[in-house]
Amino acid sequence: MRPNPRWIIETGTKFGGSAIFFASLLTLCGQTRGGVLTVDLHLRPEAREGIAAHPHGHLVRAVVEGDAADPAIIRDFAARIARDPGPVLVFLDDDHNAEHVYREMQGYAPLVSPGSYLIVADTVFADLAGTPVGQTTEKYPDVLRSNPRVAINRFLDERTDFARVDPPIPHGPSNFHDGFLLRALLSLAPSGVEGASEMFSTGRMPRPACFSNPSTQRNVRRKR
Repeated sequence: MRPNPRWIIETGTKFGGSAIFFASLLTLCGQTRGGVLTVDLHLRPEAREGIAAHPHGHLVRAVVEGDAADPAIIRDFAARIARDPGPVLVFLDDDHNAEHVYREMQGYAPLVSPGSYLIVADTVFADLAGTPVGQTTEKYPDVLRSNPRVAINRFLDERTDFARVDPPIPHGPSNFHDGFLLRALLSLAPSGVEGASEMFSTGRMPRPACFSNPSTQRNVRRKR
């Protein structure tokens, strides 16, 4: 079973580039329904403008300003998805302090479909403490003890329905190679989530379906 999301939730819109990237991936995978739901605490005007002007911008269904961990925003996203149900993938790339990331994980985890991903960006923060890019700032006063990896470990210590797995495309550099969490309910295998037991035991997950299609791979190469 390969994840092929209809919906992608993104926290941390910033300039809107990643929202467009996710919308482009959905288009590449043949999705015409669902879309991208994105939120940022301080939404930049150019983000809305760039998304609106892009050919795939129509698939960015909501651009919200506010705290990504706000339960009201999470409920709004859940309601949008409920009107056109389908597989959901969540990508967290907002405030990287451990407590905030943990609140995001707790809030969005129920929206992640079995067999799909909860992805936490920038786990590399934990390795940057003491370097020029990991210095103490007002926003990040203690990178060593408060970072996305700390939040992931806390989250996984409390749950049995998510497991850390290898990235689906295991090559190239990454700022969050250990930030891929798979939701798979063991009780559903083999009828509900095919291969769930194997995915949990091996820590491996196949590529998303659209990237296993040779014709799609040729299209990707042509677009580079």
